[in-house]
Amino acid sequence: MKFTLTYEGELKASGNKPKPSCVWTIRRALHPQIADLFLTHPVLLDVIPEDHYFSPINVKGFGFVPLVRRKLNMVCSIDIVFLRRMEGYGLIHQGGDIDNRLKTLFDGLRMPEKGDEVPEHEVQVEPMNTLLESDGLISGFSVKADKLLNGESKSKHWVKLLIEVHISVTRVTMGNVSFLGD
Repeated sequence: MKFTLTYEGELKASGNKPKPSCVWTIRRALHPQIADLFLTHPVLLDVIPEDHYFSPINVKGFGFVPLVRRKLNMVCSIDIVFLRRMEGYGLIHQGGDIDNRLKTLFDGLRMPEKGDEVPEHEVQVEPMNTLLESDGLISGFSVKADKLLNGESKSKHWVKLLIEVHISVTRVTMGNVSFLGD
């Protein structure tokens, strides 16, 4: 199964610990795109919300519906076009090293692992869709970094990402057989 997600907004370097607000912003931006996949992608059309394979996972009272799950023996590889405002070219620049910014992105692609990753005053009206149950389900990734060309004045942390996702199965089961094709 293949599809492309997009993200445009601030993406700060994680340092040793990801920025919780930035991670949550990424999750919020990707949620409707993944929800749309469940409604429109041919592989997912037969999935119903009550399906035990895709039932919400509770973290601190919040429901999360990851698409790529351990119990479905799934992994994914990710190809990223990483556009950002910068002077000149190169991977290391004023907005933060690209590897630490990718760590923040990968945290935003997965559901929270612990309750302290859910913002204190966040209100949830429906389960939040995420790409991954865990970032350990990323089997590989590639990044093509380039300069974001637009006339708008944005923060040095502003990015536009095209995230091409390739989901594959590691062991065929009744729950994941529909994911075998493209």
